[in-house]
Amino acid sequence: MKPLFKKSLVGVLVLSVLVFASILMRYSSATSVPPDGKEIYKGPVDGTPSDVSEARRIQGKYLQGIHTAMEQVFGSIENFKDVGVFYFENEPEPKAVFGFKGSDEKIEAFKNIVKKEIPEDILVIRDVEYTESELSAKHREVAQDVDKYGVEAPKTLGANTSDQKLELTVRTISDEAKQALQAKYGDLLEITVDKDLMPEPAIGGTRD
Repeated sequence: MKPLFKKSLVGVLVLSVLVFASILMRYSSATSVPPDGKEIYKGPVDGTPSDVSEARRIQGKYLQGIHTAMEQVFGSIENFKDVGVFYFENEPEPKAVFGFKGSDEKIEAFKNIVKKEIPEDILVIRDVEYTESELSAKHREVAQDVDKYGVEAPKTLGANTSDQKLELTVRTISDEAKQALQAKYGDLLEITVDKDLMPEPAIGGTRD
C-alpha cells in the first residue's frame, strides 16, 4: 500500500494555496467551524516569523495525508466529521489535534494511522463531547433561536472546536433572551456583550 503521507509536486502546490488562504482568514487559534461545517482545516498561522514558518511547514507536510487517511478509513472527510473533530493548534506550539466522541473499529484504525505517520511531539488525540457535525447542527439551532428571541444585529456566532463551545457576541441583548438561551444551551453557549461591536461590511463596502 502506498504511504498516505507521500508528497507530490501537485500536492505541495495545492497545500501552499490552502495554507496561504487560511492565513488570510480572521480566525483565532484552533477556532471555529463555519455554520455549514465544510472546512476541516482550522486556525491561522499566528506568532513570530519562526513560529509561522514551523506552523506552515507542519500543516503543509501533513494535511494532505490526513485528508487521505480520513477518506480511506471513513469514506470521506464529511463522514469523519460525524465521529470527531480535527484542527491545527498553533499556540503555544504547532500541534495536529484529533478529537473523538467514543470509539469503534474505524476510529481505532484511524488513530493507528496518524500515530504511525505523525510525530508524537506534534500529535494530540483527545476525547470530545461534540463532533464536528454536531457542533455545526447546534450552530444552526442557536442561530435560529437568536433570531426567534429578537436579538438584533450586529451579532456574530462562531463554533470553537477546541473549547467545544458556541460563541455569541452581541452589541445588546435583553435579559429575557439571554436567560432563555443560557437555560437551553448551558455551558455549550458563551454569550459576550461588546458595546463596540461593529456591523459586518455589506457588499460594496457599506455597513448595515
